[in-house]
Amino acid sequence: MAIPRVKPGRYPAILSYGFRPFFLAGTLYAGLAILFWLPLFYGDVHTLSAFSPVDWHVHEMLFGYLAAVITGFLLTAIPNWTGRLPVRGYPLAALAGLWLLGRLACLISADLPAWVAVLSLCYRRRAATSAACLTPSHRSLEPTSSN
Repeated sequence: MAIPRVKPGRYPAILSYGFRPFFLAGTLYAGLAILFWLPLFYGDVHTLSAFSPVDWHVHEMLFGYLAAVITGFLLTAIPNWTGRLPVRGYPLAALAGLWLLGRLACLISADLPAWVAVLSLCYRRRAATSAACLTPSHRSLEPTSSN
């Protein structure tokens, strides 16, 4: 009989593993960003972004799409590697919400104060902290003595 890897909880199934919200969001965002960027590049659409169309595209593909995919991968792979329970439920939803807030802040960055750019940094810091909490501590790697 298999050992359960996830404790049952009262949250949607999409929040049970890190890859689910982040791969879905990253995939949808990549497709929608390309569809939005083409008219933006040709001048048919205007945004309130402080970035030029090319710079916005580069920024969002690196810090939007790629960050979501890497976060989803690490939040799923690290529990598999270490045997620890994954980040799940509402903490995972909050992390995905920070990612989304960073995308919206970039889209309207010209009218926002500079401190709003911290949203993107908060997401990356929280994602790194979540991944680091899943890795074993140095004490758990020390050999135990059997007396």
